[in-house]
Amino acid sequence: MPKGKRKTKAVPVEATSTPAPIRLPVTPLVNVAKELVQEVTDSSFETFVKSSKYAILDVWAPWCGPCKAYAPIIESVAARDMPDVMFGKLNADDNKYTPTKFSIRGFPTLLFFKDGIYKNLIVGVQHRDALISWIEKNI
Repeated sequence: MPKGKRKTKAVPVEATSTPAPIRLPVTPLVNVAKELVQEVTDSSFETFVKSSKYAILDVWAPWCGPCKAYAPIIESVAARDMPDVMFGKLNADDNKYTPTKFSIRGFPTLLFFKDGIYKNLIVGVQHRDALISWIEKNI
């Protein structure tokens, strides 16, 4: 052994000696866009489509996977600065009359209204840019 060096003994580390994890407070994220998409029912449908110059209604179903994937896209488009466009969503399982009235057979379906009058529809999930283009084309 070299001069000046001491022999040290290894001390085993116990399993309980690991420090407890640090818990930081979690601040919930607030999604402002959700407030821009109104819940619509069969009874509030007429009021909704007449409430703005342009109205877009997302007809969806809770069991529909693509509908769940489409919701954030619609919310992000609703957050854009389009003051004359009102966005709404209608649960087709809870509201049977409106989907039947428009012969909706596939979900998600977006209905476009101008001055309370039905103008166009689009079926299936669309890319965000394609959805914005569709809205601008109908305006």
